[in-house]
Amino acid sequence: MTSSRHLPENYDRFVEVGTEDEFFARPLTGRVNLVWMPRTISGDYDELARQLYIVTTWCEQRMTHRDAIRTKLENIATCDDAVGQAARQVMEDQDWVIRRGLRPDFRIAGPDFYEYAIYQPHMDIGDEADEFGTFSCGYTQPVTGLARNEDATFSYATRLDRVYSLKPGAETFHPGVGDVFRMAAYQNKNKVEGVVHWEHPVRSDRSLRMLLMARYSY
Repeated sequence: MTSSRHLPENYDRFVEVGTEDEFFARPLTGRVNLVWMPRTISGDYDELARQLYIVTTWCEQRMTHRDAIRTKLENIATCDDAVGQAARQVMEDQDWVIRRGLRPDFRIAGPDFYEYAIYQPHMDIGDEADEFGTFSCGYTQPVTGLARNEDATFSYATRLDRVYSLKPGAETFHPGVGDVFRMAAYQNKNKVEGVVHWEHPVRSDRSLRMLLMARYSY
């Protein structure tokens, strides 16, 4: 799999690390609100998402059908092809965050899912007791979009998100497919500014979004 990534240079809120231990140990504190570890992964993740797609709502998939999706992953992982390779990577990542004490939230989204706020630049409201941030890894394009806080203006709040508008000429950024990052929400234990981010609408069932998120609590 090829992956492109575009993150701001010389921007002190986003910190790059090179090892798993650094990734989990680096605090979100001061101005740092995102810790990023680039990775290169292999496999056919678009086809894996299509084979795992069960129902039309991602909330129902990850809650009601979570065990069924894991069973399908385990079955596909036995295949000696690019889809099996992708399944093994996803399972390794799920097990990785579990070993670190996180609760995985594996999501597959199709064009049916529509919650306007997540497609707009926003900060998750978060939890005042959280100091780790939200773990995220995107397996399909397009991955999560990011913007500098300085380029965003607060617009309104929902129950779960604070929604922003980007200033004219604002540059947007994104990690690569397979990269992992942790980002602070609006409310967090260390009082760090949250990360302005958004998802991209999926246009068809042939272009699903698949990502793994995790936190210490949900």
